[in-house]
Amino acid sequence: MDDFTAIIDQLGGSLGLSAMELVLAAVAVTFVIIIILGLLIGYWNVLSLIAYFAYPVARVKAIGNPLVDPQKVGQLVESKNLYDLATKLKNFGHPVDLHGEEPRMVEGLLMAFYYADYLKLEDSVPDSIKPFIKAYRCILESEQLKAAIRMKYAGIPLDVIRQELTAIGIMTPALIEKMSGAPTLDEMILSLRQTEYGKPLSEALAAYKENHTPLPLERALDTYVFQNLNASRLRIGSSISGPVNRFIGAYIDIANIKTLIRAKNDGLTTDQVARYLISGGYRFPEWRLRQIYEYPNVPEMLSQFSGSEYYTSISKAMPLYEENGSIVPFELELDRQLLSIASTLAQVYHLSGGPLIKFMVARMFEMRNARLVFHGILRGIPGDDLKTYAICEGTMQ
Repeated sequence: MDDFTAIIDQLGGSLGLSAMELVLAAVAVTFVIIIILGLLIGYWNVLSLIAYFAYPVARVKAIGNPLVDPQKVGQLVESKNLYDLATKLKNFGHPVDLHGEEPRMVEGLLMAFYYADYLKLEDSVPDSIKPFIKAYRCILESEQLKAAIRMKYAGIPLDVIRQELTAIGIMTPALIEKMSGAPTLDEMILSLRQTEYGKPLSEALAAYKENHTPLPLERALDTYVFQNLNASRLRIGSSISGPVNRFIGAYIDIANIKTLIRAKNDGLTTDQVARYLISGGYRFPEWRLRQIYEYPNVPEMLSQFSGSEYYTSISKAMPLYEENGSIVPFELELDRQLLSIASTLAQVYHLSGGPLIKFMVARMFEMRNARLVFHGILRGIPGDDLKTYAICEGTMQ
């Protein structure tokens, strides 16, 4: 110890410092070095994050989402027939080749194309966001299951159901054959018991039989999808949690607001609607949504969202609701808001997960817009009427 003190005194003397001043200087230098190392490590983490996301972000930006562009959707709704529609879709980067196919096959071809594109995205993303991307796949699968349930409930012939469903994910050709061949909706649900959707759907069968509506089955699928999305939050990397948590929270908020509107319009009680609410919203917890639902009618209930980012969309749709009593305008405006939120995330988190989230959300609405025009052509609906239901970034002219 005496030798160490002597060394300190000697070193301090050579620098013109006392032993105490030398010790304090050494501590200060060490502290500065630690700060610099911390900054370098943080900077390296940022660079690593950017590098990992460089390829998938560049890819989705290059592909783009043309079918949520108002101008391109405007061209799409002017299609004269299904072959004209297929040509325009191909020009917009959505290759739907009807050569040798029935015109009605365009919808299934579109769904298969979008799902294949989604799988390419899932394969290209880094591990830090992959749990969320995989959970998002449930949305695509659940939409196919909802379509099957609605068709079976409506008594659509078995061969039509078989033709309308697309083999994606768990919906293998063998499962589609089994589902479409089921004589009743109950047996169709039972055919899914070996899939991840079997349990939630089986648990909702009693409510379906009691209420004589497929709504409980559809809500069971929605709840399962959002449970998966919520669970993915715990498995993603901390560096990517910002955009993922913001999107999932907003998506759940919008789904819950839609549920309140539908339930109030259908006259459900607070206890009944509480079963369909989903936890994990960004702005509105379940207890607050139950409070809001206590208001006696749709306009008064929705006024409670004043001050939130969702009220702008709600207020846009209110005049149409008051005019004809339809809740569809609320749902359309809230969908447009979800697309707007995803677009904002793509700008704020433009070097990491933001563009990927926006691409997937916009792809979902691209599919919807294409299907909208497809069914509009089949039913002879004028293009101007179709524009009302399109989901775009910006206003349709």
